[in-house]
Amino acid sequence: MYNEGDILVTNCHDYPLLICKHYGIVAVINHKLCVFNNTPSKVNKVGGNIVCQPINDFLSDRKVIAVKKTNIKTDKILKYCESRKNAKWTMAYNCEKFIKELAKH
Repeated sequence: MYNEGDILVTNCHDYPLLICKHYGIVAVINHKLCVFNNTPSKVNKVGGNIVCQPINDFLSDRKVIAVKKTNIKTDKILKYCESRKNAKWTMAYNCEKFIKELAKH
């Protein structure tokens, strides 16, 4: 259903659909689909807000609004996320900005 590099646009689990959209990108980690996303509700092991979640966990409280196909590979996602592992979610660096910057690199 989803593939490596797909950008998932979902509702925010704690806001009405029309007000907020959340963005994540699908990667393949240990032969399983995961979603990297920048979210204020989760913290990674170094204290940043860019996290990797199994796709079922990511979608457990969200609905997919759109899927944007890309050619972005997991190694590029991992490299970008490693360089930003300490990044915190802010209004200036939110989930959408995370995806836009990742796509540029």
